[in-house]
Amino acid sequence: MAMAMALRSVGDPRQLTLLPFDGATYSPSSDGSRLSTQFYRVLLLMSDSRWRTLAEIVTMAGGTEASVSARLRDFRKAKFGGTPEAVDRRRRGEAKRGLHEYRLSTEHTGALLRMARGDK
Repeated sequence: MAMAMALRSVGDPRQLTLLPFDGATYSPSSDGSRLSTQFYRVLLLMSDSRWRTLAEIVTMAGGTEASVSARLRDFRKAKFGGTPEAVDRRRRGEAKRGLHEYRLSTEHTGALLRMARGDK
């Protein structure tokens, strides 16, 4: 419910700027809108700077753990308005479980949102 309210508050995600994704298997016509919309959904969720695991992000924003992990990496890239410090990571629970949680650094949220909306 909070995600739906957040998406409504910023406008129609279909009108978002297509972000500069690339890669050997990337197709702008097949992947551009899907990846840009997912970028924005994950960004809106994480903009509260709360710690979440990949599974928690998937439950709230959709996608798969692999795709959400890729979006978190995108938040660290300059071409998306981020920096290497944009996403914090720490272990949750016993180290041998290998479970990590992530949060978006508050000082980076504005630049990432502007990029996603196509603001200058």
